[in-house]
Amino acid sequence: MAKDKFSDSDRNAIAALRDSGLSWPEVSGQATTKLGKIVSVNSARFHYGKAKGKTRDRSREIARRPRRNVKKGHSLDEFREKFDVVKKIADKVEEIFGKDSEEYFTDDEFRGLCRVSVQNWRRHAELDRFRKYQFKKPGFHAWASPSVVEAMKEITGVQGH
Repeated sequence: MAKDKFSDSDRNAIAALRDSGLSWPEVSGQATTKLGKIVSVNSARFHYGKAKGKTRDRSREIARRPRRNVKKGHSLDEFREKFDVVKKIADKVEEIFGKDSEEYFTDDEFRGLCRVSVQNWRRHAELDRFRKYQFKKPGFHAWASPSVVEAMKEITGVQGH
């Protein structure tokens, strides 16, 4: 069912009804009767605006808008940042313990800093390349700079890893 097009005289009739002080539902009802076309409240508002020259032609605005650069995909670096657990741990070790800090973190605290899930943590954290940053004692597992790990071993008398 095709929509009936409104002529300028139809719009002016709607504008005259509204300007006479009628509410929008009243304008809609009387315009439907007078024009012989169904005129909803929203349609009456729209055509009133058109008659008064208050509607905007958005086609020019849309044509003038600068196009956004649409990214076609993701880079391998983005994938690595999200899923490379070894890189996440290595980066955090370098950031925190690279300057030979005096602080230590429990295993859970350091895992949280690295933003690694519990499921992926253990198999990657146990790699040989990270052993010098770990202190293990039954019931206690900490991450620290190598000098702090050595001091912890001396304090507790724990030898080896």
